Amino acid sequence: MGEPRLDALELRIGMSFANRGLLAQALTHASASLGDGGNERLEFLGDAVVSLAVNDHLYRCYTQCREGTLTEIKSAAVSAGALARRARALGLAELAKLGKGMDPSALSDAVLANLFESLVGAIYLDAGYEAARDFVLGQLADEIEAAAGGDKARNFKAELQKLAAVRLGELPRYRLVSVAGPEHGKIFEVEVVLKERAYPPARGRTKKEAEQGAAANALEALRTGGELVAPSDPAAESDATQPR
Repeated sequence: MGEPRLDALELRIGMSFANRGLLAQALTHASASLGDGGNERLEFLGDAVVSLAVNDHLYRCYTQCREGTLTEIKSAAVSAGALARRARALGLAELAKLGKGMDPSALSDAVLANLFESLVGAIYLDAGYEAARDFVLGQLADEIEAAAGGDKARNFKAELQKLAAVRLGELPRYRLVSVAGPEHGKIFEVEVVLKERAYPPARGRTKKEAEQGAAANALEALRTGGELVAPSDPAAESDATQPR
């Protein structure tokens, strides 16, 4: 017989666990455990998986950012507050097994962040790194985008718009090349088209993020006089998207 709270969480995250004991452990706070530490070990593991997934994503998709900027973006995207927001959105507090005196509606960000990381650790052990990575990046896409969209990173789309208008006399178009991955962890690939020529594409967890990366690649080519690449199949072109 299934356990309703585990059924509910599997439905929310779109995954079915082969070992549901891992899921139950991820939702068990140390205060409610029988001396085994509850979800503490899974939280330890999940913390490392979250960091690796986000660091790898930033390295691959934010190619114009230096190490210091990447560190700032990562720190904001995986902060206790950011992970706690995702835990609240998933309803982890209501599904968790807590010790006496712990109010699910008044859990600290630290406790909620630990629940999120514990869940990631459980996914990693049950389904492997790729599944855990897709879950992490799908959950944290908005946090990463928000962290990278402020003063921590340049607005490459706005810079490209200005440069293209001066150098080429037209505004860039953003072509959607492909969309891959599961519903909860899609990867968008976008390229910039100027004067019917395309620049190297970039990937991201949202179209906006991919467009920023594509704009960065086009800026680099324009400013260094690099070769343009042949455009992708026009059938894949989406409606022109202007820089926001």
